[in-house]
Amino acid sequence: MSALSLQQQRLGQLRKLGAIFAPLGQEETRTFHRRFLESFVDPLRYEELVAALTRRRAIDHHRFLRADVVRGGAPPQGAIAWLTSGSPSTACIRIEREPWLPGLHLQPTSLEEIWLSSWPGVFVCFEAGRAILVTLDYERIYCTLGGRSPYR
Repeated sequence: MSALSLQQQRLGQLRKLGAIFAPLGQEETRTFHRRFLESFVDPLRYEELVAALTRRRAIDHHRFLRADVVRGGAPPQGAIAWLTSGSPSTACIRIEREPWLPGLHLQPTSLEEIWLSSWPGVFVCFEAGRAILVTLDYERIYCTLGGRSPYR
């Protein structure tokens, strides 16, 4: 199954589950991807990841993270509440592993925890300075700027 077909299947499932989202345009997706890079990616790996964005291969974003933004352990209140820093009205962005696919603007309160953890890629809430990366092994990696500013 192609990545685009898989994404369409996921979007259909999200609609059935009542998730509130809007697909982003390609330019807007690139803008959010760059913002993620500037905030959460190790500056020594930044150019490598920028180059990877131009290739037609899936990206494992967690390999490029700044060590100082990775938070140990799962938050006690749940991933979605943690991601939005407790503000249910805060939206988040979903960045796909496949950089050529459009991202999503999501209303996190419309998502189920289980759905978030079963969808490899990046969920980021820039307003809260937090991101959750889901690996292909369904490991969740929690990242927070925690008052730190982006490197760039």
